[in-house]
Amino acid sequence: MLETSAVGRAQLPRPDVSAADAAELCRVHFGLEGGIVELGSQQDRNFRIDTASGRFVLKICHADYATVELEAQNATLKHLAAIGGAVRVPRIVASGNGAEILPLVINGQSCQVRLLDYLDGEPLTSRKYLSPVTVAALGDVGGRIARALQIFDHPGLDRLIQWDLRQAIPVAMALMKAIPDEAVRLRIAAAMEAADRIIQPLADELRVQAIHHDITDDNVVARPDGDGHPVPVGVIDFGDLTRGWLVADLAVTCAALLHHVDGDPF
Repeated sequence: MLETSAVGRAQLPRPDVSAADAAELCRVHFGLEGGIVELGSQQDRNFRIDTASGRFVLKICHADYATVELEAQNATLKHLAAIGGAVRVPRIVASGNGAEILPLVINGQSCQVRLLDYLDGEPLTSRKYLSPVTVAALGDVGGRIARALQIFDHPGLDRLIQWDLRQAIPVAMALMKAIPDEAVRLRIAAAMEAADRIIQPLADELRVQAIHHDITDDNVVARPDGDGHPVPVGVIDFGDLTRGWLVADLAVTCAALLHHVDGDPF
């Protein structure tokens, strides 16, 4: 079933790759040596390497993710970089043999490996409160990326991921069994069904295009403005890139901001 496939791949454990493994991969395949720090991630492994020539991020994901999906992410980064004034995004770094995506077996696991340069800046995740200036700047980043992606297309956008809000109802129902409290399950199910009754009559009219689908506090880097407000200036993670409802991009950003409100989130 659709929801089973979407949820199943997301439940894969992260690749078993240590910092020492990552350092060796950087040395052998990219000619880079330096200090290694693991960065947070849900389904893949990300390591920052600090070298004499700069900082980079080594990204390692399961081979279960089709190469064309990673190619779509790389093509998106190039597309956004080529559009002046869109937003700062990481640059792709090719391996020693010129490949931008390396299929490798690491500790017995089939993986795909990429290297990007590292965008310096402050994440917003640790900030309990975000000022209206910061919130508006986050929306501006999302809007500029959405506008730039209006003219972007790639076969790797047509993917099955549990985060696609077009699949929210079946995915939520598939995950419901993980909630032990029956009253909570019934409350969530009722809320999802109510939302579905509102959305379904409108679904065919909602605009569909390439969307980032995860412009959140986790996935942007910010720099302080003259008054000390952190202003998002770059986007660092394109793992949820897909073809989907344009309004879903905004919905995900708004949901992330609920972590940073004081009092009534509405």
